[in-house]
Amino acid sequence: MPNSYLIMKYKIVKNIEEFKSLKKEWDRLYTKNQNYSVFQSFEFNYYSWKYSLKNIYINLSIVLALKDDEITSIFPFYIDKYKRLRFINDIHSDFCDILSKEDIDFNRVNKYIQSELKIKSVHLINLRKESNLINYFLIDNFVESEKYSVIELKKGNFPKNSSRYKSKQKTEFRRIIKINKGKTHEILNFPEDEFPERNIDKLRKSMIGFGIRNESFLPTSQVKLIKQLYQEKLLSISVVKSNTSFNAISFILNDQCQRIIWIDMYDESKMVNLFNYISLVSRFSEKESININFGRGDYGYKISNFLPEIKSLYSVFLFSSDWQEFKFRFKNNVFSILRYLYKKIKK
Repeated sequence: MPNSYLIMKYKIVKNIEEFKSLKKEWDRLYTKNQNYSVFQSFEFNYYSWKYSLKNIYINLSIVLALKDDEITSIFPFYIDKYKRLRFINDIHSDFCDILSKEDIDFNRVNKYIQSELKIKSVHLINLRKESNLINYFLIDNFVESEKYSVIELKKGNFPKNSSRYKSKQKTEFRRIIKINKGKTHEILNFPEDEFPERNIDKLRKSMIGFGIRNESFLPTSQVKLIKQLYQEKLLSISVVKSNTSFNAISFILNDQCQRIIWIDMYDESKMVNLFNYISLVSRFSEKESININFGRGDYGYKISNFLPEIKSLYSVFLFSSDWQEFKFRFKNNVFSILRYLYKKIKK
């Protein structure tokens, strides 16, 4: 075992004031690694906690690893109401990770966590293959959980700037553009463009009214987070308009080395979401060579139209006892059976 593991010290941040004071060290670790996404940024985690997660039922539990009093690793964790240790805002983070400049044995970190925090299990989800947890930590029980997809484009006119698109795909792109020929496309950026809060709310209500989404979609707390990221220039907004009405909105995270299409909104206009995708991909790639990340989920309309490379996401689950693990596995199996039966009934 490397000596660095033995001299590492740990600390837990449990309040928002202390969290806020971490910004300088957090930014230092974040900018050192191009593999990190906006989901690992201080802004995403801090404002997720401030706007969405700060309440009496859960506990902030950011673990710091220190070497010679310098923060070398940050584990952006919290404890939920079921006493599970999780990444901050993991449900809305397409990619989760810790920040670290050191190799760390997570078994040692986990022992420290188990001794200091009252938890029943550790649930770490949405980990890419490049994750520090997979590359650095000595854990062998990762499971493949979801998919995500990416395309790499050379600078030029889309779709001519990619050899992956043959006549069939190009014809379909032209058809989608023709269907939406009366609409215009824009990319909104701060501070040049005002945050379109009213249009977002109107389109949200429209999606719920048409049954495209349910009432839990894009609550006020999440809109506050999106607005903050927009004002921090970590997020751009791709919009499709008919006159002054917004037909589609995509929130685009401006990552260190890619653009991540995070959340989509759209009305019932035919193929308007795909038109937004074609327009934003065209706009970004005409200026520079770029990676477009379609985010979590291998949705058919993305795969069949854009032919992206499909990659895996992983999860790891650790338990404080065999009984906790049994309950988790049993519940998951029951839910899987119920989901299977529900799909069968719907058919």
